[in-house]
Amino acid sequence: MEPQWTPVFEELARNVQSALRSDSHDYVHTVLSLLEANKSSILALFDSKAPNPAHRAQLKLGTPVIGGKERSVNEQFIAGAIILSDQLEMDEYAAASLFQHGIQQHTRFDRTPVDTSIILFHRERIALLYVIYAILDTAGSVDSPTEFSKAIVPLRNDLLAASNGNLANKALVALETLDKKSKSLKNDMTATSNLVVQLGMAINEDRLDYIQQERTLLARILFAIAFYHELPSTVLKANITALKTMNLSDPITIYLAVTVMAAFEVSAEHMRIRGKAEEEFPQYMTQNTFVTEYAQFITSTNWAVPAIQATILFQLSLCVGNISGHNNNGTGLTEDDLQAVAERAIEMSTFQFIANYILGFKSQVVVTGKPFEVPFVISNALLGIVDQNTDGFDTTVGKPVAVRFDTSLQDGVLALLEFTVRDFIITMQPLLRKIKHREEDNAAHQSSLRQSQSTAITAAPRNDLEALFTVVALIYKDRPEAGLRFWPNNDDRLYRFLKWGVDCKNTARSFFDMLGSLATGPQCAQYAYDFLKSNGGRYGTQSSATPNTLCSWGKLFEAIDFYTKELNKDVASGGHIEKIRPDEEALLKSFLNLLCTVGQYSPVARAAMNESKQSQVIHSLFLFFICPISVDLKACVLDSIAAFAAPSAAGTDNANLVWEYLEQARILPKSYSTALPEPKAAVGDKAAVPAATTTRQENENMDSGIGFDIDEIETSNETFPETIAFTRLLSSLVQVPLNPEDLLSGGSPTIPDNLGSTYRQPGVIPYARFILDKIFVKAFSRSYRVANEKWKVVDSCLDFMERCLLSYDIGSFILGDLPNSQQDHTTIEAQRNNALRASLHPAFEILTRLLAGGDVLQEVFRIISTGVDVLNKEDRKTPYLKSSIARSFRIVSKVMQLQDVFVEYIVPVLLTTSTSRNSLLSSLVPLEQHLAYSNSTIVDIACYINCDVSNEICSLSIEILDRLSASHLFTSSGMGGHRGIVTNRLVRLLENSPQSTQILFGFVNKLEAEDEEQSTDAGSPSAGNAMSVDGPDSSLTVAQRRAVLGGPSFTGSKIRLQIMRLLLDNLDESRSPPSIAHFLLGYPTESKIITSEDKDALSNPTSVTVLHVILDLLRRGMDGQDIDYNVPDTVPLYITHPQLAEKCQELIYRLCSEAETTAPTMRYLRTAESFFYRHLRALPFRFEGGLEGDDGTFTRMDNSSFRGNFVNLVSQLYQRSWVMRTSALELRVACDTNQRREAIRLLSLLFSSTDNGRSAHDDDYMYSLTKTQNGHLTQPRMKVLELLDSLDFTWDDDVKVQELERHYFADITVDACVEKDEHGISLGPGFDFLKVEQRESMLYDVLEAILFKLQRDCSADVATILGKAALCILQRLRSDHFRQCIFQATSADPREIDARLPAERLHRVARNIIACILKSGTSQSRCNLYSTLVNYFQYTRSEGDSHRSMKSAEHYRLDGQPALEANGRGDNDVREALELGNQVLVSEAGDRLFEVVCRDASDIDQVCKIAAFTLLNTLYGLFEKDNTNRVLIHLVQRNYLKHFIEIMAREDLDLQASIKGRVSRVPIVSETRLTLFLRIAQRRDGAEQLLEYGYFDVLTASAAVIDMRTNLNTTDFGPFEQTEGNRYHNIVYPMLQVGVAILANLGRNHRTAANKAESFVTSHQDTIASILRDDDFPTTINSLRELRSITAFFNQLAGHIATRTAATGSVFGPLHSLLVALIPKYFSAEQWSASLQPVSDSEKLLASMQAPSLTARKGTTLFERDAKSLARDICKNLLSYCQIHTDRNSQTATTTSTTFTPLFTWTVSTATSGYDSSSVPSLATLVGLMNRTTTDLQGGIQRHQTQLLKLNKLSSLTPDEKQEILEASDEDYLDSLVAIQRDQLAVQVLQKMLLTSTHEVTSSLYVLETALVLFWRHLDYYLGQYPGQLDVTGAQPGLGASRFGRSGLNGINGAQSSFRSTVGPTAADFNKSQSQSQSQLSKNFKPTLAEAQELKRDVGNIVLSTLDNIMGLDLSQERIGWDNTSRNTFIEMLIRNIRSLVERH
Repeated sequence: MEPQWTPVFEELARNVQSALRSDSHDYVHTVLSLLEANKSSILALFDSKAPNPAHRAQLKLGTPVIGGKERSVNEQFIAGAIILSDQLEMDEYAAASLFQHGIQQHTRFDRTPVDTSIILFHRERIALLYVIYAILDTAGSVDSPTEFSKAIVPLRNDLLAASNGNLANKALVALETLDKKSKSLKNDMTATSNLVVQLGMAINEDRLDYIQQERTLLARILFAIAFYHELPSTVLKANITALKTMNLSDPITIYLAVTVMAAFEVSAEHMRIRGKAEEEFPQYMTQNTFVTEYAQFITSTNWAVPAIQATILFQLSLCVGNISGHNNNGTGLTEDDLQAVAERAIEMSTFQFIANYILGFKSQVVVTGKPFEVPFVISNALLGIVDQNTDGFDTTVGKPVAVRFDTSLQDGVLALLEFTVRDFIITMQPLLRKIKHREEDNAAHQSSLRQSQSTAITAAPRNDLEALFTVVALIYKDRPEAGLRFWPNNDDRLYRFLKWGVDCKNTARSFFDMLGSLATGPQCAQYAYDFLKSNGGRYGTQSSATPNTLCSWGKLFEAIDFYTKELNKDVASGGHIEKIRPDEEALLKSFLNLLCTVGQYSPVARAAMNESKQSQVIHSLFLFFICPISVDLKACVLDSIAAFAAPSAAGTDNANLVWEYLEQARILPKSYSTALPEPKAAVGDKAAVPAATTTRQENENMDSGIGFDIDEIETSNETFPETIAFTRLLSSLVQVPLNPEDLLSGGSPTIPDNLGSTYRQPGVIPYARFILDKIFVKAFSRSYRVANEKWKVVDSCLDFMERCLLSYDIGSFILGDLPNSQQDHTTIEAQRNNALRASLHPAFEILTRLLAGGDVLQEVFRIISTGVDVLNKEDRKTPYLKSSIARSFRIVSKVMQLQDVFVEYIVPVLLTTSTSRNSLLSSLVPLEQHLAYSNSTIVDIACYINCDVSNEICSLSIEILDRLSASHLFTSSGMGGHRGIVTNRLVRLLENSPQSTQILFGFVNKLEAEDEEQSTDAGSPSAGNAMSVDGPDSSLTVAQRRAVLGGPSFTGSKIRLQIMRLLLDNLDESRSPPSIAHFLLGYPTESKIITSEDKDALSNPTSVTVLHVILDLLRRGMDGQDIDYNVPDTVPLYITHPQLAEKCQELIYRLCSEAETTAPTMRYLRTAESFFYRHLRALPFRFEGGLEGDDGTFTRMDNSSFRGNFVNLVSQLYQRSWVMRTSALELRVACDTNQRREAIRLLSLLFSSTDNGRSAHDDDYMYSLTKTQNGHLTQPRMKVLELLDSLDFTWDDDVKVQELERHYFADITVDACVEKDEHGISLGPGFDFLKVEQRESMLYDVLEAILFKLQRDCSADVATILGKAALCILQRLRSDHFRQCIFQATSADPREIDARLPAERLHRVARNIIACILKSGTSQSRCNLYSTLVNYFQYTRSEGDSHRSMKSAEHYRLDGQPALEANGRGDNDVREALELGNQVLVSEAGDRLFEVVCRDASDIDQVCKIAAFTLLNTLYGLFEKDNTNRVLIHLVQRNYLKHFIEIMAREDLDLQASIKGRVSRVPIVSETRLTLFLRIAQRRDGAEQLLEYGYFDVLTASAAVIDMRTNLNTTDFGPFEQTEGNRYHNIVYPMLQVGVAILANLGRNHRTAANKAESFVTSHQDTIASILRDDDFPTTINSLRELRSITAFFNQLAGHIATRTAATGSVFGPLHSLLVALIPKYFSAEQWSASLQPVSDSEKLLASMQAPSLTARKGTTLFERDAKSLARDICKNLLSYCQIHTDRNSQTATTTSTTFTPLFTWTVSTATSGYDSSSVPSLATLVGLMNRTTTDLQGGIQRHQTQLLKLNKLSSLTPDEKQEILEASDEDYLDSLVAIQRDQLAVQVLQKMLLTSTHEVTSSLYVLETALVLFWRHLDYYLGQYPGQLDVTGAQPGLGASRFGRSGLNGINGAQSSFRSTVGPTAADFNKSQSQSQSQLSKNFKPTLAEAQELKRDVGNIVLSTLDNIMGLDLSQERIGWDNTSRNTFIEMLIRNIRSLVERH
């Protein structure tokens, strides 16, 4: 295969790094499989193919082989590839493939493709070396093996196996090669060189840096091999050979030196940690020639650095000694010989070299502009430094450079030196004694020479013991408990060494340094305390003997007291102050450092020494501190005070004591201690601290405290030890409680409120001001001798500031709302006192300074502006740089958390008081506003996402960006962009910055970084020991640790989750797009996303965005393959990183649902990713992978269980939820945009069964018949059911939820804080894409599964959701039923509709629904179950019943006649079986079901009441044909009916409020309740119960809502559903309907009903009158409905009105007049329709649609057709009322007679109607009505006949005729129907048309015949007043009975006619309120003779033609489809009688 360059190891290195920390077996072995797959590349190391002439030639031709295929490339590509081949010395094909990657990635690095290729090349090499080092370094975990160290052993052995090549030798050769390459590059890097011209200087400097990193890693690899004794002898010799020629100017020299030392270190302990026996030495060490061979090799004199030779020789002597102890044959060297060798090495400054250079990372001090400083002086000769300075130029050879080992290598070197030093101390004690004696002799000799003042020149005394102690001190420095072996009860030999060291002279300083390091840690500190307490371990810990050695606490404090007294004497005398000698001062500093360490780590020692009268540590130290001592010594004193001021379990008295001593010591300048012109503030509840015992000097001339030391001494010396120590002391005094509840008191327990209250503003704010003004603000402007000290000073200040902010519990100072005029004085004063207390905390000063935007904030910004590049590069060289930047970020974050309450509450309260700082406080603004004016700082903050050295800084960068993105200062949009569109300010700032690409790819890289996800926060504190009580305590809880500064650890996985949170926050609907999320995700931000011209912006192949990374992550394991944990790409993200997968899927959903991004996102996901299909397909059926844990037990519905992780389980549940939501969105879009193929693909995944839904090309992965991870096989089912079953599980754990006692929000309920989801559940249109023949069965399956789950134990929330799903399914079944019938039709027989329902299965569904309702504990879910059962009954009801039910429920038959039976229930056995079964099921549940439903209708929330009343209505209808209705019986017996009626009275006020706009569900409840009443009222027994229980009484006395009609806003025609008029109609109209129904079913003669109805009319007469006046404009559908109800009501009361009209004060007189006044308007269509207008949206839609020509006159709209139907009903009511009114019954004692009272005046001709008016109708009105009705009837009969003919001859119709019929159906699937289906649909449409036309015809016939009767009676009355005077009277024929009523006249034989209208009220005369006089009325109704003759003539001329038209109507059965003989006869009789009257008179 041709050479190729492939990027593998960068990703692999990240995986290895995560695996090193992981304890997950699966994850570790996944990484191991990746390592195995790349083992050959690892073994090859840097082996690569050299440039190939043939390949170069092919490249120049433009056809190189890339990726195994020949590619065509251009000239630019060829040139770039050749440059890479030349510079990187690689094969041309490999260079071409590398260059291709560079082209793809160059935008990520913001470099040229060639530069990017070089960077990728070196990064890949560095990653490879890291992987090798990580593999090798795992051998050190023998004692505590990790998952990775155990699993990696075979691969590690392969790496080191000789058969695979010598890795160590390859590494050494590579080191030399890289060294040569580096030197060559340096030589060629001149401004005019070809190299620089070709590539530029920057990339070559990067190459040098990369090469140095590679050399360092190679050296680390060699060290790891040597440390575990895997280094072959040949390589060891080669290493030594190379080392001989190297000098200290090459940092690799030290690496190779420690490598050789590691190879020779074979102490017993070292052998044990590598898992070997003590005697199991490397093979070459067991050879007899080993000693002589290596001794000669090492002792040669040609070493460039003799000190290195000495160090290795020293190590070799120890090695030989260990070998000799286990080798029976010996090595030929005696112990004396070995000690002589070691002595020789020591004399060559071995210990000094180790201290200076090998431990240089601990000992070297880097001085600005100078070489670093080291503890010991070593001659240049030993260091190999050759001074060749000539002509003033420094050409020194071998000048040492500072070496900073990597942290992991530091640990290895320290372990190596531990073994070496302990081995030396234990095995060479004679040599130690010899050295001790020699140094003592030399010291004595030097002393004698000084005493004799001899001038003899002597060699400098050696200090080897001091160097040894220093080496030990450096090894154990800052390593808690590492030195435990030196103390008692461990290794007595090492403890004896300590006791021996006590007696060593002239080494006290280094000995104390060693003790200080060995005292690090709680146990070690206690041992050290006891050691000095017993005078160096001489007398035991309980001895009280007088100390006789310097190594004792007594001697220390004696020395301190001595110097204190002596210095005070000098001060008091005013003479020369004798300074402490440097050597004495150095000793004191070492002693104080030891004291500090013991006090810091041992609470016992701290308490004992604080309480000891002998020591009185704090008191003694403060007395010493105020003496004139050096600033270095003062720093040590302050550090010791800080250690002993730490609080313990006993309290915080020490801290308070220190504060008092600070005050007494006058440590601050006077300007910070003087009183401030502010009123004395409240100091809280704490007891006052006693005042200082010393009087302050008010007349001092100068400051002499720390301010003087800083400005005059430290600044001059350019070093600031006292400054740092003082700041650290103040930080230690600001304790952050470990228990967060302790902060509720208002702050840190160690900050006194009343400090200095007698002479200045109380508190510690002066100290905070001093830190800010004199130290922090000036830190960057000062010069520093030690380069890193600047950052040390800055870090200490930031530490203090941060602690103050963390200890500031600002919430505890809040007391109610801001002061206002409505509060009492006591409350205001309490608020002010609280605010004043808040102002005493040092955090108040810090917040004020930061929010004021002055110098303090600018310094914080300056620190942040250091930049991420500087941090990444300088971190190892500048330790405090990282912590300073991190603290700055934490401070900014904390201020953002505190600022709202601070600025909006604390400051305004303080401003109500009179203070000198009001002007400053009033200028405070949020930090975001300051950042808004510091754009560069914001960019810098964003750039820190690229921080490689601190995950915490990355996290804080993201957090601050998130906060900024939420600020209105950045989200408030401004105009920008070339199109003038709105642009987010933060986005514009980041996008336009030069670092835009760096920021973007920083987020990309962090998301790409693999890290094992942690489901719990196992964080560890990162603060100093002083932050916590008694030092670091491993027993602290996680909650306590979180309270400590630093919080939880920041892992890569948490960074990823935080990025996702940033993205999701900025996709929230409250953030206007484009936001920072859109910028990071790659959406265009210069124009609106939704209208962007670049529709493929997301598909840009050269730009990698966060969205691409997220999709790459989600793509894992989505290709349908089985999960193989050894192949990471097959393992889905939801298994490896459940929390991240959840957030990623939520992000995708947000992008798909957001209006701005939905189109481009879904288009990209659908086309480029096939995202929706793949993720829905891969949705797992079972919860298994990724849930390993021990939080609780997960039990499936099949009772299988496992222990799992709760957090991951919740994440996987959410992940599934987002996938399904996103798929639902895609399905909706696919359906709406007619993407049928996509919709079917998605639906097939969910609903296709494994047997009949799978094609030959389908993937088995989408079906449930697969082998799961545990090997189980599952039963084939639909995936949607499998998913449902997977959610049926239980979770059990030991967590007990305890009720939280709320102190502040006790009145707030949980429900009040829950956001309700109002969207609900619905089946989208995608369901229509499922196969018609299958989807109904699918829904049955899903429905049964859901009901099965509901019957099991499940939580209320789950039951509610399942109930919604069941309801949704039945709604869809019901709505889809008709379509199902059409699509599955096999004939045009309409009875097929009823025959196809599976009765048995449906009854099972109903039984399950009822069982779920009756299940206890289902109150929350019953609402949905009620609606589900309602839909079930509607679904299973016959078509005829459905029509009748809808008719009776919505429109009561106002004509009072029984409904037509033409479409009644057929003889379909299936449908009858269904309905009978339904009745049986309900009967079985019986009263239990009724009781539950009735109870919920009474007591549950409003929504459930609505559902309950609806179900009661449906159940009532189920038994409406029975003689006694079971539901009514239950309602009456259990008194529910009475209760429901009484509720109406209680709801009246709520109903009134809802009309006026208050949002409420009460109107809907009322409407559903009235619907139930309406159904009950349709039977006489039900109407009687309603009347008995006071329905009319409630309407009369407690329904004030009815009377609101006159107060409505009639000018509001906005959205109709929201108008007052519409709300009123919806409430009152059903009330009127129920009243009409009661009256109609009880009959006109029911006296009680009539009386109660009269009371109702009387109570609401004004409202009724306003309806009858009918003067609303415009006329609306609602006003017509109300008028129809009122006219129907009066129709039923007509007989009662006739008897009450004449009564004095009767209300019926005026109402009768209004009713009669309606006749002219509604008998004439032109009048009522003139003002008719559509108002609501639905009405306007109907007005825009033409009614089908088969159902209405051409040109008629649907709106006009509906209005005409209402007007026809009003006419019928008015006609019936008139008929009854004209027949007034008068009673005598013996007889009852009928008198005729006319209502229509005698005028027939409109031209001569002299007395016609708008309020009094004439006979002309009746004639006009008959004419119009005749015309309408002719059209109706014609339409009916046409419909009937088409139905009977359907097969013979043309396609166009059928299409005309089908278009009237409003169905949208016509094109999908075949011929037989079209016929079935046509039949259904025609049947519905016939039902409508039949009703229209019968209604018109009723109007016509009633009008004829009225006309005949009036004509007879008027002409009969002049008998014989008009004409000869003829016999009057009798009238037969009409089908719809009786004539009301006597028959021919004198029998009484039984004609009675069922509609309309009547009245006998007019009362006093009538507008016309009685005489005028009499004139109207009593024509003169001439007028009567005129009437007769007009009838003959006008009316007879009308009668002829009527007689011309064809009402035969053949014409209209039913027998109409009786009606024809009746109409003919009426016409003959009218003709006869005319002829007779």
